Amino acid sequence: MPVCLLVIKKDREIYQSKIEFFTGIMHEIRTPLTLILAPLENVMKSSGTVKDVLPQLQVIERNGKRLLTLVNQLMDFRKAESGGMNVILAETNIKTLLMNVYQRFQLSADIKHIKISLTMPEESCYARVDQEAFTKVVSNLLSNALKFTDTCIWIDLLIVGDKKLEVRVRDNGQGIDVKEQEKIFSPFYQVPDKASSGRIGTGVGLSLVKKLVDLMHGGLNLESELGVGSTFIVSFDRLEHKEGQVVEQVSSQDIQAEDKADIPEGQYRVLIVDDNQDLREYLHQLLSVRYQVSCAENGKEAWDSILQNMPDLVVSDVMMPVMDGIQLCRNIKQNLSTSHIPVILLTAKAASEDYVEGLESGADVYLEKPFSGDVINAQIASIFRNREGMKKDFKTKPMVSSVSISKLDTLLMDKISKIIEKRMTDSDFTVDVLAQEVGISRSGLFAKIKAISGMTPNDYIRLIRLKKAAYLLAEEEVSSSEACFRVGFSSPSYFAKCFQAQFGIAPAEFRRKGGKD
Repeated sequence: MPVCLLVIKKDREIYQSKIEFFTGIMHEIRTPLTLILAPLENVMKSSGTVKDVLPQLQVIERNGKRLLTLVNQLMDFRKAESGGMNVILAETNIKTLLMNVYQRFQLSADIKHIKISLTMPEESCYARVDQEAFTKVVSNLLSNALKFTDTCIWIDLLIVGDKKLEVRVRDNGQGIDVKEQEKIFSPFYQVPDKASSGRIGTGVGLSLVKKLVDLMHGGLNLESELGVGSTFIVSFDRLEHKEGQVVEQVSSQDIQAEDKADIPEGQYRVLIVDDNQDLREYLHQLLSVRYQVSCAENGKEAWDSILQNMPDLVVSDVMMPVMDGIQLCRNIKQNLSTSHIPVILLTAKAASEDYVEGLESGADVYLEKPFSGDVINAQIASIFRNREGMKKDFKTKPMVSSVSISKLDTLLMDKISKIIEKRMTDSDFTVDVLAQEVGISRSGLFAKIKAISGMTPNDYIRLIRLKKAAYLLAEEEVSSSEACFRVGFSSPSYFAKCFQAQFGIAPAEFRRKGGKD
């Protein structure tokens, strides 16, 4: 056959594979969508209790997670195909990872009435793998087995000759014809309908498995016989385990929801920025239970609102028209009036370079969609709790010297503190003079100091004087009276009273303890 005809034939095969791929994707999406929308319609019509509709809600949740898995798989496939997927290899307990995946798939197997078993040796089984990539490999193999078998799946971890570890995922499904086996790991390839008993897949999972195993320098093989079943074999070099070398990795979505009981209701103002009306309304409903919530549709509208209303925290989507979340975050962090405002960015982009861009823009937290309501609530509560803790420590601990978080705020507060220290004994020194020397308006100074420290400028000036006195008492071991006069107090008794009220310890006792409050 002429070369040009071979090229045409190959192009047609690729084209047909892509058509089948998109057909498979449509099928994969339509089924869970049906199992979300149909039960949801019933729930909305129902007048029963939560207990009555719980089974239907569980179906909705399960199929929502199924859609998420499919989307994540497609994104991983795209990254792998474009060479944009990276792995971090570390000595890892393979038995622990396998047990986690096995437990996660037990419910899916039970629902389909498929028996799934896991067998592992007693000996330690360690290998250099990327934990997330390894989990995706085994998960895809199990998903594939669940799709093409009706009764049993076996997961076996084997030690081969002391030097190798093998993970075998075996099913008793239809099996794969020998002619098809060499194509099974190709992108977009799907087993013909006859061999798959009419079950349709995406043609992505096994191709992704192959690429991930290659990235981790492992081996991947298939043993299959028609009418008997298939066994996928993943192999890695076995390591002799040494204590202290296992790297634990935690996903941002594994954050545990913290207790929010200590966050006063209605005290903080949160601005939500998203061009999707449904998501805005969901976040508004979720967060307004505890916070004063306002909304904006894009970064430009949000920026105008921030300058006018000064919220305590901003939750923003990344991809938006007019002004995106990255630029909004930069505006907030680079403007002296707003640099103290914490920002949580929400994104559908999961690549590491996107995380880097978000964090470089100054974002305090970068959350990947879809996110849990508990997680975003916990993140917000954690930010407020940490900042309140910093303010409290700064006020009550004599030797804590900073309350700022952002670089711009640190520079500003350092400048303010140096001006106060320089003018401590100046009886003409006032808030107006301080504002003039800092180079901002009196109202701007008041707002900034209040936002960062929780104090008025007058209270802040007095605190800096008392902290300087604490330094003199502890480091230079001056007397209480000398410290009093050197920081601008005219009455030793009043100084002692202020010191005691601020730090919970008398100046003389603080000096005796060498500054250990």
